Amino acid sequence: MNYTEKETKMQRDSFVFYRSYYEAIELLPKSQRADAYRAIFEFMFNGNDITDELPNTAKAIFLMAKPTLEASNKKYEAGKKGAEAKKANKEKADDKQPTKQSESNLDSKQQATSQANDKQPTKQNGSNVNVNVNDNVNVNENLEEKKEKKEKKEKKYACDEILEEALNKSD
Repeated sequence: MNYTEKETKMQRDSFVFYRSYYEAIELLPKSQRADAYRAIFEFMFNGNDITDELPNTAKAIFLMAKPTLEASNKKYEAGKKGAEAKKANKEKADDKQPTKQSESNLDSKQQATSQANDKQPTKQNGSNVNVNVNDNVNVNENLEEKKEKKEKKEKKYACDEILEEALNKSD
């Protein structure tokens, strides 16, 4: 789901504004710079996509920045959800009081730890013998990420066409 398609629009107090945005907007005629800045700010602070109101060159600049702006919004939302979950988990943990069963589990864990320590390799000829076997396999195929990359590529080509058209009109 696109950021602009959300039913409730997010309001933010800040976002990262990259130098590349500034440099691209500075290449616009002075009369269109404010439009490009306003499009970015309106999108990031209020969730409104106002590309229909923009002249073609300002629209092209905004459309080139839009994928990174959307990614920033996704990270912001994910961070917000993570913080809320962490807060909820902390409140749950604070509400729970230790019971006799959890105390007996703690005693059994302590016993298991001491038994494991008894089975540790001992020193032979004054040197430590440590055996560690770590076997981690991580295979991730995220089809959604592949789809997003493909969509970004398609958007890029659309932005290139709009920019070329706008530059040809301004010549």
